[in-house]
Amino acid sequence: NNYKQLNQFNEVQIGTGLPTSIRKFVQKLKIVSRSQSNLNFGALPLRVNEISESFADITLLNSFGWTPKYNFSAGIEKLLNFE
Repeated sequence: NNYKQLNQFNEVQIGTGLPTSIRKFVQKLKIVSRSQSNLNFGALPLRVNEISESFADITLLNSFGWTPKYNFSAGIEKLLNFE
């Protein structure tokens, strides 16, 4: 409904807008997927400029009245349990 407010090209990020650590993300994936993988966090040192947490900038979507339907945990579960 708001496409006329956009430029010809816009990058639109989708997410909760809240930061999530890579560790938390991977641990949640392991639980939901019932993986038997051994997670060995810290086995390798972080590289220069390597991110440890990530989040979507949803400012543009919020300006259109959009809000996320699912939080981080529910979104991962829904995605992995999609049939």
